[in-house]
Amino acid sequence: MKVSNVILFATTAAAAALEPRAGECGKLPSPGPPTVRKNAQRKYFPVGTYNLKSHVDPGKGGMGGMMGEADAQSFMASPSGATFCGTCTVLTGQIKLFYPDGTPANITNGIYTHHILTNGIGSQPAFVSSGAGGFSGAMGAGFVGAGDDNGNRPWVYAPPDGTFDSGFHLSGAASRFSSQIVLVNYNKVPKTVCVAYDLEYLPGLVGKKVKSSLISAAGLMGPKTSSARAINTTSNPMKFTESGYIVLAKGHLHDGGNAMYMTINGKNKYTCVSKATYETHTGGGTGSPTISDMSDCNSKPWKIDAGDEMVMTAEYDMKNHPGRNGGTTGVMGMFRIIFAPDKSW
Repeated sequence: MKVSNVILFATTAAAAALEPRAGECGKLPSPGPPTVRKNAQRKYFPVGTYNLKSHVDPGKGGMGGMMGEADAQSFMASPSGATFCGTCTVLTGQIKLFYPDGTPANITNGIYTHHILTNGIGSQPAFVSSGAGGFSGAMGAGFVGAGDDNGNRPWVYAPPDGTFDSGFHLSGAASRFSSQIVLVNYNKVPKTVCVAYDLEYLPGLVGKKVKSSLISAAGLMGPKTSSARAINTTSNPMKFTESGYIVLAKGHLHDGGNAMYMTINGKNKYTCVSKATYETHTGGGTGSPTISDMSDCNSKPWKIDAGDEMVMTAEYDMKNHPGRNGGTTGVMGMFRIIFAPDKSW
């Protein structure tokens, strides 16, 4: 099935604030050494702690965090570059959750990250034109995020092979963000978790300033699904509007998804397959497997010329991987693309 694709920079779901206590994360473990540049710094930057109520039966009603999911609990935060590394160039970033004693909070012990989106306040010029016209940079660039499918590996803003310097540029307090944090506590008791950003960075503004966008293969309505069989949704061709490099391409799916596929045809031809990994949680709920990771494509940057065409396919198989709470709606099929343009912006 082919549908018009849409470029997405932010979610439109409303989130109700539920008792955040910013700045009370306590002692966190060391994030480890830098991985992309030896001269970089690496540090956890907490945005706050959040109190999660005990698990709610999704059949008991309520709006919840998104799509009417009653067991999802939503929070908002308003970080800036000053919350993180000030005026700096972020090379990699990953959101991590911790309990008050510093141990990781994740799906294996009952904390499910529905999604955490960090969107810039301000416009970002689009680098891809969709068949439907897209949103043309109507909203800000997506910064470090997390979801049910992508919390296990960092977002990469600079080529690991050192081909060129690039990164997500932060300009202190002038770089403002809106963060939507949607979590599920599968435990039968309340939990408190700390949300921290694990950033590898260089002081100052270095190299190419990247653009970051979520691009959908299936438009606003999402991919088609079936509980009886596997089914694919393929986008119309999309054209790149400027030249540059793809530093990272990584799929985003909900439970039931198998993989995201991307093909780019131009002077150079590229193919990316981003596959889902499933894991069973142990903290309450049904114990059904849920997506815990998506593979990505970032071994080396892809050279893109203006006019190159891209096609995406979202593959869902809800017969073998039922949706969370048995649902078959509200799913997504997207790629997060980190793009380093040739021209500064």
